[in-house]
Amino acid sequence: MDVIKTAKDRLRKYPKFLSQCGTESMQYAQCVLKNEDELKKNICAAEFDKLKQCLRNAAMKGGTRL
Repeated sequence: MDVIKTAKDRLRKYPKFLSQCGTESMQYAQCVLKNEDELKKNICAAEFDKLKQCLRNAAMKGGTRL
């Protein structure tokens, strides 16, 4: 049960980390919206990777991992 509690604690911090990545989130959302008619796998991979890296960095600064 300790593992579950730890995971829940990390997930509670996720919105805080996401709020620190506004620019990257916006760029990813714009890419998805721009390509919504022909959305395919990995079409916005570069933007997603930037968002993912930002979230990882924010989590690391917050003393945890995603």
